Amino acid sequence: MNNRCSSVAAALCLTLAVATISFAQEPETFWLSSRGQVWYATKPDEATIARSVAPILWFAPSELLRANGKHAPERLPCDTAADPTTAVVYYTVDTDDEGSVYAHVRVHFYFYFSQDIGSGCHSNDLETTTMDIDLLQIRSGEWAALLRTVEANAHGSAFLQNRLRIRDDQIEEKAAGALNLPVTLLIEANKHAPAPDVEGDGVFVPGSDVNSRVVDAWGVRDFFWERSAQGMVRYSPTMTARRVPTDRIGPQLDAATECPIGCGGPFGLPGDTYELRRIPDTCRGREIPPGPPPTASCRLRPLSSFLEEKGLRAPSRSRQFLNGLAWLGDHFVVPLDGLGLGFRQVGAFDSEHGISGIELTVRGADWPGLRHIDKVIQSADVQLFFTPSLTRSVDYYAAGGFRIFQARQPRGLLHVNGMTVDSIAEGGLWFRWISRFELRAGIGTSLNDKLRFTVNVSKAIAGGLID
Repeated sequence: MNNRCSSVAAALCLTLAVATISFAQEPETFWLSSRGQVWYATKPDEATIARSVAPILWFAPSELLRANGKHAPERLPCDTAADPTTAVVYYTVDTDDEGSVYAHVRVHFYFYFSQDIGSGCHSNDLETTTMDIDLLQIRSGEWAALLRTVEANAHGSAFLQNRLRIRDDQIEEKAAGALNLPVTLLIEANKHAPAPDVEGDGVFVPGSDVNSRVVDAWGVRDFFWERSAQGMVRYSPTMTARRVPTDRIGPQLDAATECPIGCGGPFGLPGDTYELRRIPDTCRGREIPPGPPPTASCRLRPLSSFLEEKGLRAPSRSRQFLNGLAWLGDHFVVPLDGLGLGFRQVGAFDSEHGISGIELTVRGADWPGLRHIDKVIQSADVQLFFTPSLTRSVDYYAAGGFRIFQARQPRGLLHVNGMTVDSIAEGGLWFRWISRFELRAGIGTSLNDKLRFTVNVSKAIAGGLID
């Protein structure tokens, strides 16, 4: 058993001491306990794990698909075997066995909606949430799952992720004590971004329901579909509509046997249930139906593009090309203070205090009047940068690194065979638009410069931060 397994087992021993029900009272398959724990009579298979951690979904009262009689989440058009008259949640499971008594499991849940409604609307909308789990044997034949994190990718973006950290290898977070199983996810009105609700009370509280990278957490923006400007500011509680308990839908659980200490938070298990299905092979093949046509004034987003984006089917050539570019970085960068092109990797050094990353820019020649050094033919900049947020429309930034350029005279930190390495630094303002175009303007300097203006524009490679 490795160190991670040992630390997890130690944490489980502590929680066993305060368990409210004897393991001898377990049902035949599993039962949900407190502090994000699930107990199993025998080692569970993937279907049992997925069913035991499947979430409750809580819609906004203004959800138009439900108001129009749709069973949401809906059946995928490529899943012809599913019942079209019931709501469906899909899943896949990734398991990393680390010995006979421990496994690391990631359960991915998928929620399909035929239409994304409102600003930036499109047909087909596939949202995801991942449950990260430690699965370990605690006694002969008996197993337990400890929920580590809930990762809800708001609009397909890891940058804007609503992430709830419950425990890691050494520490159990405050959220563990308040967490009610099944995990409740609040579903954003008409745009469908999911977000965890620890207590299952229908109220989203940054810092409690999301406790990782809170500054950029998308939250639940129930009015975003009709107020697109909400996409460029930090989340505020006024963006979330009051929830009604009858707008919940959950997994099919037996309250008496699988929830012996109570489930679902203050409102219990919802009366409406969905069918839980593994993503079928028909959604991974070459022939994928395009899905329903978009509503008026909305764009067509083929279902196949979502399935490729989520890694559920082999990528097309265009997706392979974008994936190849993404290996270089997640943003194109075009400097306006010199002719060139670059790539930016955001989040390379992510922290709770802001977003850092690395940027590479290559210039062919400087514009007249903006030359940084005489006789420069070409240059390459490598910089680390920091900015407090990725969601605000205006933020400050700071960057520093090195410039490599051709120069006839030995200058800078190092000069070898006509190439010079110089230190550079800059700072200024970062402007962002809802289409995810960005402009950065600042003032920079180096050992060879006094002060210079720096301007560049950038665009996310894979379609932007918001889908």
